[in-house]
Amino acid sequence: MARLSAQVTQNAFHELARRTPGARATRNGLTLEVPAYLVYQYRGRRPGAKQPPQAPIERWMRRVGIRDVSPYVIARAIGRDGIPPNRRPLQEYVLAQLTGRGRINV
Repeated sequence: MARLSAQVTQNAFHELARRTPGARATRNGLTLEVPAYLVYQYRGRRPGAKQPPQAPIERWMRRVGIRDVSPYVIARAIGRDGIPPNRRPLQEYVLAQLTGRGRINV
């Protein structure tokens, strides 16, 4: 019974990987490529860590329309104060990718 269950699970993973962009089935499950910033949101950053690079912050600022502050100031605050973990954006992205419903803005 366990062998049949494992085979059904592997078949399901392979089918999901076939239907999902950026996904691949592995021996241990399913691997899904996600934008790097989602990993940092998921894990957070500890206070006092090295400042993040300014270039991704600058691109994010342009995308969301922030113009009245320097990317350096934001990077310095993130390095000094850290970022609390936020698991929701990663979960929403993965669900949207696996179900094919909706588009997550990344």
